[in-house]
Amino acid sequence: EIHFNYRVVAFGYMKRDFATLCKAFDELNDEKYELHIIGDTTLANEYSHNSKIVFHKKMSIENLVHFILESAFVAIPLPEYLYSYGQMSFLQSMALRKPMVVTDTTSSHDYVSGIPGVLTPKPYDVADMKRCLAEMMSKDKGELMYMGLMNAEHVRNELSERVMGERIFHFV
Repeated sequence: EIHFNYRVVAFGYMKRDFATLCKAFDELNDEKYELHIIGDTTLANEYSHNSKIVFHKKMSIENLVHFILESAFVAIPLPEYLYSYGQMSFLQSMALRKPMVVTDTTSSHDYVSGIPGVLTPKPYDVADMKRCLAEMMSKDKGELMYMGLMNAEHVRNELSERVMGERIFHFV
């Protein structure tokens, strides 16, 4: 069995809105949870006052997967761009049975809107990010595990390569 930590994992070294995520988490002042930012340490000095916000340099994919598996949930804070990016980060995490907080952007909306295991704050909105983090952090381990299972099922049943191929075939 995989060990469960009261840890929020956020990862990526480009095109992430870690400023909104860190500010929201810092304002929550939660005693139980830690936020781990992996791949980008640019805000480490700004949040050095909060020992619950931990910054990591890039790590191997093997270590990242292990880190994600042991987390309570994953947050992918996306800035708004008018092109497609970031999907692999949240889809892979969903496939790993993790509940998600993913910013509702042009790029992510069609993948995560209305999915029971995903909370979707508005871009650059600290209050909305804080609301989503607090809601996720209020859930018990069983609820989080169920949300993660629903995410994995959604990826397998709705967003797999097989399903995409079938939809393209029927379209053409």
